[in-house]
Amino acid sequence: MPSNKFTTLTNNLLRRHTSILLIQLRMGHVPLNHHLACIQKIDSPSCQGCGAHFETVYHYLLICPAYRFTRHLLELQLFSERLAVAIEHLLTNNKSLPHLFHFLNRTKKLKHIFGSLTPPTQAQPDPPRVAVHEA
Repeated sequence: MPSNKFTTLTNNLLRRHTSILLIQLRMGHVPLNHHLACIQKIDSPSCQGCGAHFETVYHYLLICPAYRFTRHLLELQLFSERLAVAIEHLLTNNKSLPHLFHFLNRTKKLKHIFGSLTPPTQAQPDPPRVAVHEA
């Protein structure tokens, strides 16, 4: 069963937000080059944006110079709400989530997989799940 903290954090999130935030970003199983190279989908784990040796979740969210301006906007938003700019806070703090989703949406890095990642308060509802019936 999910913990109370998990339930509270995901209660108002859409499936795609929950998927990227709690499963893929937290576990590092997001389609960034480091993970893609680990599962042998691409040859190099290097960041195409800046040439760093590994394009990890930490690198993408907090270091990569290719997203400097977008990260600066994220930092300003978090600072104005007195929230820490640290990976643990970005991925676990309910108040940080809208700002994180704005960052993800602005970078367009994951758009080809997830589509628009506007914060859940502004997002359209997830499409209904299609039931699969066995014949």
